[in-house]
Amino acid sequence: MKFANQDIKKQAFYIGLTLGAILLMINTLMLYFITITVHSLLIIAVVAPTILSYIIPFALIIVSCNLLRKRIGGYWNFKQAATGIFILFVSAYLVSVGGRVILFNVIDKGLDGKVKAAYITENAKVFNERHYPQSQVTTRVKDIKDMNFDGLGGNVTVAGITEGIVTIILILFAASLLFASFYKRELAVSPAKE
Repeated sequence: MKFANQDIKKQAFYIGLTLGAILLMINTLMLYFITITVHSLLIIAVVAPTILSYIIPFALIIVSCNLLRKRIGGYWNFKQAATGIFILFVSAYLVSVGGRVILFNVIDKGLDGKVKAAYITENAKVFNERHYPQSQVTTRVKDIKDMNFDGLGGNVTVAGITEGIVTIILILFAASLLFASFYKRELAVSPAKE
């Protein structure tokens, strides 16, 4: 069954929206999880965010690419795979980042501060327990205060936003080419008999 490029783009967009919503939920849960568990075992505070930030999203991306290929009939060439996966990535990214902006600026304006406060408290505690010099503790606390968990940062400028968008598009495009090279599957063509 041959699918038109428009069908591939449409399916990729819908799967990307779903993937973005799932990644947004995972990211939001992770931030709330950090504010609650950072005071418990350090291993939980380190391992859980790593699993939630990298392993689960990567697995979801693989599942989404497989689902997209399956929905369009199982066969697509490299160009169709790259286009579909790029649209999937961009739509997932837009939903995830847009939702995070809404979360930090509308729903829970104090979440960034809560996460920073939890990190500062825990890092200062660990550094003091290990008898680090006060200058290193102060430097670490300053570094955490400079972190931004909302994805926007402190100084938002047009040039900064444009540079960020171009960088993200290039990264997503490169990732889509990489995934397309793994996920392309073309129908076998038998040689013409004379």
